[in-house]
Amino acid sequence: MKLLFVSPVGVIGGAERILIECVRQTRLLRPEWNLSAILLADGPLRQTLVELGVDVEIVALPRAMAAAGDSKHIASPELRSETLSRSFIGRLTAKWNQIRRIFGRGANAVLLMPAAILFLWKLRRAIQNSQPGLIHSNGLKSHLCLSMVTPGGIPTLWHIHDFYSHRPRIGRWIRLASKRTSGCIAISRAVEDDIRKEIPGMQSYLLLNCVDTDHFCPGPADTDALDRAAGLPIDVSNEAILRVGLVATYARWKGQDVFLQAISKVLNVRAYIVGGPIYSTQGSQWTEAELRDLGSSLGIMDRVGFVPFQSDPRWVYRSLDIVVHASNRPEPFGLTIVEAMACEKPVVVSADGGAIELFTEGESGFGFTPGKSEELARLVSKLISDGSLRSSMGSAARSRAMRDFSSRIFGDRLMEIYSRESL
Repeated sequence: MKLLFVSPVGVIGGAERILIECVRQTRLLRPEWNLSAILLADGPLRQTLVELGVDVEIVALPRAMAAAGDSKHIASPELRSETLSRSFIGRLTAKWNQIRRIFGRGANAVLLMPAAILFLWKLRRAIQNSQPGLIHSNGLKSHLCLSMVTPGGIPTLWHIHDFYSHRPRIGRWIRLASKRTSGCIAISRAVEDDIRKEIPGMQSYLLLNCVDTDHFCPGPADTDALDRAAGLPIDVSNEAILRVGLVATYARWKGQDVFLQAISKVLNVRAYIVGGPIYSTQGSQWTEAELRDLGSSLGIMDRVGFVPFQSDPRWVYRSLDIVVHASNRPEPFGLTIVEAMACEKPVVVSADGGAIELFTEGESGFGFTPGKSEELARLVSKLISDGSLRSSMGSAARSRAMRDFSSRIFGDRLMEIYSRESL
Protein backbone atom coordinates (compact mmCIF):
# COMPACT_ATOMS: atom_id res chain seq x y z
CA MET A 1 0.00 0.00 0.00
CA LYS A 2 1.03 3.62 -0.57
CA LEU A 3 0.60 5.66 2.59
CA LEU A 4 0.92 9.46 2.51
CA PHE A 5 1.54 11.51 5.65
CA VAL A 6 0.73 15.24 5.62
CA SER A 7 2.02 17.61 8.31
CA PRO A 8 1.23 21.35 8.50
CA VAL A 9 4.61 22.10 10.12
CA GLY A 10 8.23 21.11 9.74
CA VAL A 11 9.26 21.55 13.37
CA ILE A 12 9.16 18.68 15.83
CA GLY A 13 6.71 19.23 18.67
CA GLY A 14 4.53 16.73 20.51
CA ALA A 15 2.19 16.02 17.59
CA GLU A 16 5.15 15.59 15.27
CA ARG A 17 6.84 13.12 17.62
CA ILE A 18 3.69 11.03 17.41
CA LEU A 19 3.74 11.31 13.60
CA ILE A 20 7.34 10.08 13.65
CA GLU A 21 6.26 7.14 15.80
CA CYS A 22 3.48 6.35 13.30
CA VAL A 23 6.11 6.20 10.57
CA ARG A 24 8.49 4.14 12.69
CA GLN A 25 5.84 1.59 13.61
CA THR A 26 4.64 1.32 10.01
CA ARG A 27 8.19 0.71 8.85
CA LEU A 28 8.57 -1.99 11.51
CA LEU A 29 5.25 -3.77 11.04
CA ARG A 30 4.58 -3.17 7.31
CA PRO A 31 8.05 -2.93 5.71
CA GLU A 32 6.60 -3.61 2.25
CA TRP A 33 4.48 -0.43 2.25
CA ASN A 34 5.53 2.64 0.27
CA LEU A 35 5.67 5.70 2.55
CA SER A 36 5.74 9.33 1.47
CA ALA A 37 5.08 12.66 3.15
CA ILE A 38 4.07 16.19 2.25
CA LEU A 39 5.13 18.93 4.67
CA LEU A 40 3.51 22.35 4.47
CA ALA A 41 6.69 23.90 5.94
CA ASP A 42 10.33 22.89 5.92
CA GLY A 43 12.22 22.06 9.09
CA PRO A 44 13.94 19.28 11.04
CA LEU A 45 10.94 16.97 10.60
CA ARG A 46 11.93 16.52 6.96
CA GLN A 47 15.36 15.08 7.75
CA THR A 48 13.95 12.80 10.45
CA LEU A 49 11.41 11.35 8.02
CA VAL A 50 14.04 10.94 5.30
CA GLU A 51 16.21 8.98 7.73
CA LEU A 52 13.22 6.68 8.28
CA GLY A 53 13.03 5.99 4.55
CA VAL A 54 10.15 8.33 3.70
CA ASP A 55 10.02 10.25 0.42
CA VAL A 56 9.37 13.85 1.50
CA GLU A 57 8.07 16.77 -0.56
CA ILE A 58 7.73 20.34 0.71
CA VAL A 59 4.64 22.23 -0.46
CA ALA A 60 5.07 25.43 1.51
CA LEU A 61 1.99 27.06 3.00
CA PRO A 62 2.07 30.80 2.20
CA ARG A 63 3.36 32.79 5.15
CA ALA A 64 0.08 34.63 5.76
CA MET A 65 -1.84 31.34 5.83
CA ALA A 66 0.71 29.71 8.13
CA ALA A 67 0.47 32.64 10.56
CA ALA A 68 -3.33 32.62 10.60
CA GLY A 69 -5.10 31.18 13.62
CA ASP A 70 -8.76 30.59 14.24
CA SER A 71 -8.76 33.06 17.11
CA LYS A 72 -8.32 35.95 14.69
CA HIS A 73 -8.93 34.88 11.14
CA ILE A 74 -10.86 31.66 10.77
CA ALA A 75 -14.58 32.00 10.35
CA SER A 76 -17.29 29.48 9.57
CA PRO A 77 -17.82 29.36 5.83
CA GLU A 78 -20.38 27.62 3.75
CA LEU A 79 -18.71 24.64 2.12
CA ARG A 80 -20.86 23.15 -0.59
CA SER A 81 -18.30 21.72 -3.01
CA GLU A 82 -20.85 19.34 -4.49
CA THR A 83 -22.85 22.26 -5.88
CA LEU A 84 -20.00 24.40 -7.20
CA SER A 85 -20.03 25.43 -10.81
CA ARG A 86 -17.99 23.12 -13.02
CA SER A 87 -16.63 26.04 -15.00
CA PHE A 88 -13.04 27.09 -14.38
CA ILE A 89 -14.07 30.54 -13.17
CA GLY A 90 -16.75 29.05 -10.93
CA ARG A 91 -14.34 26.59 -9.34
CA LEU A 92 -11.69 29.26 -8.86
CA THR A 93 -14.14 31.72 -7.29
CA ALA A 94 -15.59 29.12 -4.95
CA LYS A 95 -12.15 27.94 -3.88
CA TRP A 96 -11.08 31.51 -3.19
CA ASN A 97 -14.20 32.13 -1.10
CA GLN A 98 -13.22 29.15 1.07
CA ILE A 99 -9.66 30.43 1.47
CA ARG A 100 -10.58 34.00 2.39
CA ARG A 101 -13.14 32.84 4.95
CA ILE A 102 -10.56 30.64 6.62
CA PHE A 103 -7.45 32.79 6.41
CA GLY A 104 -8.72 36.37 6.42
CA ARG A 105 -10.55 39.08 4.54
CA GLY A 106 -9.81 42.56 3.23
CA ALA A 107 -6.61 43.88 1.73
CA ASN A 108 -4.43 41.13 3.18
CA ALA A 109 -6.71 38.52 1.67
CA VAL A 110 -6.48 40.19 -1.74
CA LEU A 111 -2.69 40.04 -1.56
CA LEU A 112 -2.87 36.42 -0.42
CA MET A 113 -5.08 35.18 -3.27
CA PRO A 114 -2.47 34.35 -5.94
CA ALA A 115 -0.19 32.59 -3.45
CA ALA A 116 -3.07 30.65 -1.90
CA ILE A 117 -4.45 29.44 -5.22
CA LEU A 118 -0.97 28.40 -6.37
CA PHE A 119 -0.35 26.60 -3.08
CA LEU A 120 -3.57 24.59 -3.32
CA TRP A 121 -2.83 23.69 -6.94
CA LYS A 122 0.65 22.43 -5.95
CA LEU A 123 -0.77 20.47 -3.02
CA ARG A 124 -3.35 18.73 -5.22
CA ARG A 125 -0.70 17.90 -7.82
CA ALA A 126 1.61 16.47 -5.13
CA ILE A 127 -1.20 14.22 -3.87
CA GLN A 128 -1.99 13.05 -7.39
CA ASN A 129 1.67 12.26 -8.04
CA SER A 130 1.86 10.27 -4.81
CA GLN A 131 -1.19 8.14 -5.71
CA PRO A 132 -1.81 7.12 -2.08
CA GLY A 133 -4.16 4.43 -0.92
CA LEU A 134 -4.55 6.35 2.36
CA ILE A 135 -3.69 9.85 3.57
CA HIS A 136 -2.77 10.38 7.22
CA SER A 137 -3.25 14.09 8.07
CA ASN A 138 -1.57 15.26 11.27
CA GLY A 139 -2.84 18.77 12.01
CA LEU A 140 -5.79 21.12 11.70
CA LYS A 141 -4.36 23.24 8.87
CA SER A 142 -3.51 20.16 6.84
CA HIS A 143 -7.02 18.78 7.52
CA LEU A 144 -8.61 21.96 6.18
CA CYS A 145 -6.35 22.26 3.14
CA LEU A 146 -6.72 18.60 2.20
CA SER A 147 -10.51 18.88 2.32
CA MET A 148 -10.28 21.41 -0.52
CA VAL A 149 -7.90 19.58 -2.84
CA THR A 150 -7.83 15.82 -2.22
CA PRO A 151 -9.08 13.95 -5.29
CA GLY A 152 -12.28 12.01 -4.71
CA GLY A 153 -11.97 8.38 -3.72
CA ILE A 154 -8.78 8.70 -1.66
CA PRO A 155 -9.55 7.98 2.01
CA THR A 156 -8.20 10.59 4.43
CA LEU A 157 -7.63 9.92 8.11
CA TRP A 158 -7.42 12.90 10.46
CA HIS A 159 -5.11 12.53 13.46
CA ILE A 160 -6.79 14.84 15.97
CA HIS A 161 -4.53 16.25 18.68
CA ASP A 162 -6.87 18.97 19.93
CA PHE A 163 -10.33 19.79 21.26
CA TYR A 164 -12.30 21.22 18.36
CA SER A 165 -14.94 22.51 20.77
CA HIS A 166 -12.31 25.09 21.76
CA ARG A 167 -12.37 26.46 18.21
CA PRO A 168 -15.95 27.72 17.90
CA ARG A 169 -15.30 30.12 15.01
CA ILE A 170 -14.36 27.27 12.68
CA GLY A 171 -16.54 24.58 14.20
CA ARG A 172 -19.01 24.56 11.34
CA TRP A 173 -16.24 24.56 8.76
CA ILE A 174 -14.61 21.56 10.45
CA ARG A 175 -17.90 19.67 10.43
CA LEU A 176 -18.41 20.36 6.73
CA ALA A 177 -14.79 19.57 5.87
CA SER A 178 -15.10 16.28 7.73
CA LYS A 179 -17.61 15.08 5.15
CA ARG A 180 -14.65 14.51 2.83
CA THR A 181 -12.84 12.52 5.52
CA SER A 182 -13.19 8.80 6.06
CA GLY A 183 -12.37 8.80 9.77
CA CYS A 184 -10.21 10.18 12.55
CA ILE A 185 -7.80 9.11 15.27
CA ALA A 186 -8.45 10.47 18.78
CA ILE A 187 -5.43 10.65 21.10
CA SER A 188 -7.42 10.31 24.33
CA ARG A 189 -10.90 9.46 25.54
CA ALA A 190 -11.46 13.14 26.26
CA VAL A 191 -10.67 14.04 22.64
CA GLU A 192 -12.87 11.22 21.36
CA ASP A 193 -15.79 12.50 23.46
CA ASP A 194 -15.20 15.97 22.05
CA ILE A 195 -15.21 14.66 18.47
CA ARG A 196 -18.49 12.85 19.00
CA LYS A 197 -20.02 16.09 20.24
CA GLU A 198 -18.58 18.41 17.61
CA ILE A 199 -18.66 16.08 14.57
CA PRO A 200 -21.63 13.74 15.09
CA GLY A 201 -21.42 10.56 13.09
CA MET A 202 -17.73 10.79 12.27
CA GLN A 203 -15.92 7.45 12.50
CA SER A 204 -13.37 7.74 15.31
CA TYR A 205 -10.64 5.43 16.55
CA LEU A 206 -9.09 5.72 20.00
CA LEU A 207 -5.30 5.54 19.80
CA LEU A 208 -3.53 6.74 22.93
CA ASN A 209 -0.23 8.47 22.30
CA CYS A 210 2.82 6.43 23.11
CA VAL A 211 6.46 6.86 24.03
CA ASP A 212 9.45 4.70 23.24
CA THR A 213 10.03 3.34 26.73
CA ASP A 214 13.44 2.01 25.67
CA HIS A 215 14.50 5.56 24.78
CA PHE A 216 12.60 7.44 27.48
CA CYS A 217 13.89 5.50 30.45
CA PRO A 218 15.79 6.07 33.69
CA GLY A 219 19.40 7.09 33.23
CA PRO A 220 22.19 9.28 34.57
CA ALA A 221 21.35 12.92 35.18
CA ASP A 222 23.50 15.70 33.76
CA THR A 223 22.60 18.60 36.01
CA ASP A 224 25.68 20.59 35.01
CA ALA A 225 24.56 20.50 31.36
CA LEU A 226 21.06 21.52 32.41
CA ASP A 227 22.39 24.50 34.38
CA ARG A 228 24.67 25.53 31.53
CA ALA A 229 21.82 25.32 29.01
CA ALA A 230 19.68 27.44 31.34
CA GLY A 231 22.38 29.99 32.07
CA LEU A 232 22.44 29.20 35.79
CA PRO A 233 25.65 28.87 37.81
CA ILE A 234 26.97 25.34 38.27
CA ASP A 235 26.33 24.07 41.80
CA VAL A 236 29.70 23.40 43.46
CA SER A 237 28.42 23.20 47.02
CA ASN A 238 27.87 20.03 48.97
CA GLU A 239 24.22 20.89 49.41
CA ALA A 240 22.00 19.07 46.92
CA ILE A 241 19.74 21.32 44.90
CA LEU A 242 16.47 19.84 43.72
CA ARG A 243 15.38 20.69 40.21
CA VAL A 244 11.80 21.18 39.03
CA GLY A 245 10.94 21.71 35.39
CA LEU A 246 8.16 22.39 32.94
CA VAL A 247 8.68 21.10 29.38
CA ALA A 248 6.31 22.64 26.83
CA THR A 249 6.03 24.86 23.80
CA TYR A 250 5.49 28.54 24.59
CA ALA A 251 1.76 28.41 23.83
CA ARG A 252 0.13 30.72 26.36
CA TRP A 253 -2.21 28.04 27.63
CA LYS A 254 0.69 25.77 28.64
CA GLY A 255 0.85 27.56 31.99
CA GLN A 256 4.40 28.86 32.23
CA ASP A 257 3.01 31.83 34.18
CA VAL A 258 1.31 29.51 36.68
CA PHE A 259 4.55 27.56 37.05
CA LEU A 260 6.57 30.69 37.82
CA GLN A 261 3.99 31.89 40.33
CA ALA A 262 4.14 28.50 42.08
CA ILE A 263 7.95 28.50 42.16
CA SER A 264 7.87 31.88 43.90
CA LYS A 265 6.17 30.09 46.82
CA VAL A 266 8.64 27.17 46.98
CA LEU A 267 12.00 27.32 48.74
CA ASN A 268 15.30 25.53 48.07
CA VAL A 269 14.63 24.61 44.46
CA ARG A 270 15.86 25.51 41.00
CA ALA A 271 13.23 25.80 38.28
CA TYR A 272 13.55 25.34 34.54
CA ILE A 273 11.25 26.30 31.69
CA VAL A 274 12.16 24.15 28.71
CA GLY A 275 10.75 24.97 25.28
CA GLY A 276 10.20 27.80 22.87
CA PRO A 277 7.80 29.38 20.37
CA ILE A 278 7.87 26.75 17.61
CA TYR A 279 4.63 27.45 15.72
CA SER A 280 3.70 30.24 13.31
CA THR A 281 0.28 31.35 14.56
CA GLN A 282 0.48 34.96 15.68
CA GLY A 283 -0.41 36.10 19.21
CA SER A 284 -0.74 32.59 20.62
CA GLN A 285 2.64 32.20 22.34
CA TRP A 286 4.73 33.65 25.13
CA THR A 287 8.01 35.30 24.35
CA GLU A 288 10.97 34.49 26.57
CA ALA A 289 11.21 38.19 27.40
CA GLU A 290 7.64 38.18 28.77
CA LEU A 291 8.38 35.17 30.96
CA ARG A 292 11.63 36.66 32.20
CA ASP A 293 9.81 39.87 33.08
CA LEU A 294 7.30 37.86 35.10
CA GLY A 295 10.07 35.98 36.87
CA SER A 296 11.80 39.26 37.70
CA SER A 297 8.61 40.74 39.10
CA LEU A 298 8.30 37.67 41.35
CA GLY A 299 11.91 37.99 42.49
CA ILE A 300 12.97 34.49 41.45
CA MET A 301 15.24 34.96 38.44
CA ASP A 302 18.30 33.93 40.46
CA ARG A 303 16.91 30.38 40.54
CA VAL A 304 14.97 30.14 37.28
CA GLY A 305 16.53 29.13 33.98
CA PHE A 306 15.28 28.94 30.41
CA VAL A 307 16.37 26.00 28.27
CA PRO A 308 15.76 26.20 24.51
CA PHE A 309 13.34 23.84 22.79
CA GLN A 310 14.68 20.28 22.70
CA SER A 311 13.62 17.93 19.92
CA ASP A 312 14.72 15.06 22.18
CA PRO A 313 14.09 16.07 25.82
CA ARG A 314 15.11 12.75 27.40
CA TRP A 315 18.27 14.18 28.98
CA VAL A 316 16.22 17.03 30.46
CA TYR A 317 13.76 14.70 32.20
CA ARG A 318 16.64 12.64 33.59
CA SER A 319 18.22 15.80 35.04
CA LEU A 320 15.04 16.93 36.81
CA ASP A 321 13.76 15.68 40.15
CA ILE A 322 10.11 16.67 39.56
CA VAL A 323 8.31 17.39 36.28
CA VAL A 324 5.35 19.79 36.23
CA HIS A 325 2.54 20.04 33.71
CA ALA A 326 0.66 23.31 34.23
CA SER A 327 -1.74 23.82 31.31
CA ASN A 328 -4.53 26.24 32.17
CA ARG A 329 -7.07 24.67 29.83
CA PRO A 330 -7.92 21.00 29.22
CA GLU A 331 -5.00 19.13 27.70
CA PRO A 332 -5.91 16.77 24.84
CA PHE A 333 -3.29 14.27 26.06
CA GLY A 334 -0.06 15.57 27.59
CA LEU A 335 2.83 13.75 25.94
CA THR A 336 5.44 15.35 28.19
CA ILE A 337 3.68 13.80 31.18
CA VAL A 338 4.12 10.28 29.84
CA GLU A 339 7.69 10.95 28.68
CA ALA A 340 8.62 12.10 32.18
CA MET A 341 6.84 9.11 33.73
CA ALA A 342 8.76 6.76 31.45
CA CYS A 343 11.97 8.37 32.73
CA GLU A 344 10.85 7.44 36.27
CA LYS A 345 10.03 10.97 37.36
CA PRO A 346 7.17 12.00 39.66
CA VAL A 347 4.75 14.34 37.89
CA VAL A 348 2.48 17.12 39.13
CA VAL A 349 -0.28 17.58 36.57
CA SER A 350 -2.96 20.14 35.79
CA ALA A 351 -5.89 17.77 36.23
CA ASP A 352 -8.24 18.32 33.31
CA GLY A 353 -8.97 16.85 29.88
CA GLY A 354 -6.92 13.92 28.66
CA ALA A 355 -4.14 14.55 31.19
CA ILE A 356 -6.14 12.98 34.02
CA GLU A 357 -6.21 9.68 32.10
CA LEU A 358 -2.44 9.30 32.29
CA PHE A 359 -1.67 8.82 35.99
CA THR A 360 -3.15 7.47 39.21
CA GLU A 361 -3.61 10.15 41.84
CA GLY A 362 -1.18 9.82 44.74
CA GLU A 363 0.48 6.76 43.21
CA SER A 364 2.14 7.76 39.93
CA GLY A 365 1.49 11.50 40.15
CA PHE A 366 -0.38 14.37 41.77
CA GLY A 367 -3.12 16.43 40.14
CA PHE A 368 -3.95 20.05 40.91
CA THR A 369 -6.72 22.43 39.90
CA PRO A 370 -5.74 24.20 36.63
CA GLY A 371 -4.45 27.71 37.22
CA LYS A 372 -4.11 27.31 40.99
CA SER A 373 -0.48 28.18 41.64
CA GLU A 374 -0.87 27.84 45.42
CA GLU A 375 -2.04 24.25 45.04
CA LEU A 376 0.77 23.47 42.61
CA ALA A 377 3.31 24.97 45.03
CA ARG A 378 1.97 22.85 47.90
CA LEU A 379 2.30 19.59 45.94
CA VAL A 380 5.79 20.44 44.66
CA SER A 381 6.84 21.27 48.22
CA LYS A 382 5.44 17.94 49.43
CA LEU A 383 7.61 16.06 46.93
CA ILE A 384 10.66 18.18 47.68
CA SER A 385 10.44 17.36 51.38
CA ASP A 386 9.95 13.60 50.95
CA GLY A 387 12.64 11.74 49.02
CA SER A 388 11.04 8.32 49.52
CA LEU A 389 7.77 9.63 48.07
CA ARG A 390 9.62 10.95 45.01
CA SER A 391 11.25 7.57 44.55
CA SER A 392 8.11 5.44 44.95
CA MET A 393 6.05 7.75 42.75
CA GLY A 394 8.72 7.70 40.06
CA SER A 395 8.80 3.90 40.06
CA ALA A 396 5.02 3.70 39.79
CA ALA A 397 5.07 6.25 36.98
CA ARG A 398 7.59 4.19 35.01
CA SER A 399 5.48 1.03 35.45
CA ARG A 400 2.33 2.82 34.28
CA ALA A 401 4.07 4.18 31.18
CA MET A 402 5.38 0.75 30.20
CA ARG A 403 1.99 -0.89 30.73
CA ASP A 404 -0.30 1.58 28.98
CA PHE A 405 1.75 3.76 26.61
CA SER A 406 4.28 1.48 24.94
CA SER A 407 5.15 1.65 21.25
CA ARG A 408 4.18 -1.98 20.77
CA ILE A 409 0.58 -1.41 21.84
CA PHE A 410 0.46 1.77 19.75
CA GLY A 411 1.81 0.08 16.62
CA ASP A 412 -0.60 -2.87 16.72
CA ARG A 413 -3.58 -0.56 17.11
CA LEU A 414 -2.36 1.78 14.36
CA MET A 415 -2.04 -1.08 11.85
CA GLU A 416 -5.57 -2.17 12.69
CA ILE A 417 -6.85 1.35 11.95
CA TYR A 418 -4.93 1.59 8.68
CA SER A 419 -6.30 -1.75 7.54
CA ARG A 420 -9.86 -0.59 8.12
CA GLU A 421 -9.40 2.75 6.35
CA SER A 422 -7.17 2.01 3.34
CA LEU A 423 -8.29 1.33 -0.22
